[in-house]
Amino acid sequence: MTQSLQDSKLPERVIGRDIVFFDGQCVLCNGAMKSVLENDQKKHFLICAQQSEMGQRLLSRHNVDLSSLKTIYVIRNCGTANESILDRGRAVLYLMQNLDKFRPLAAIGRIFPAPFIDFFYKFVANIRYRVFGKTETCMMPTPEEREHFLE
Repeated sequence: MTQSLQDSKLPERVIGRDIVFFDGQCVLCNGAMKSVLENDQKKHFLICAQQSEMGQRLLSRHNVDLSSLKTIYVIRNCGTANESILDRGRAVLYLMQNLDKFRPLAAIGRIFPAPFIDFFYKFVANIRYRVFGKTETCMMPTPEEREHFLE
């Protein structure tokens, strides 16, 4: 990591939280984040578009290629000594594991080896714009959803 894990410049509300970073222009990704919002009853996750200033700042701490939007990321325990990053299939499985509605699917997904999950993930990532489309603007959260978003 390029910066201190206990970065005093981080907003207090992100410290110790799990943050999901998604491609804000991807229609499929926006739909997935809507599903996270609807099913995160415990308010476990914060959500941040990769294209946002905060998204770029937090992802750069993990040497993520900021020019590529081909994957989802989850930073776990942000701003703590236990901070870590998950990507691709591991990030999706982690999300599903922490959302009650999707926990059974996560259990099934864990049966498959990580390379298989990542192969499938990359396949979908490569066709998502063609199949689901792309929007020119990031999704705008409702007032109720705003507390889940960093920016």
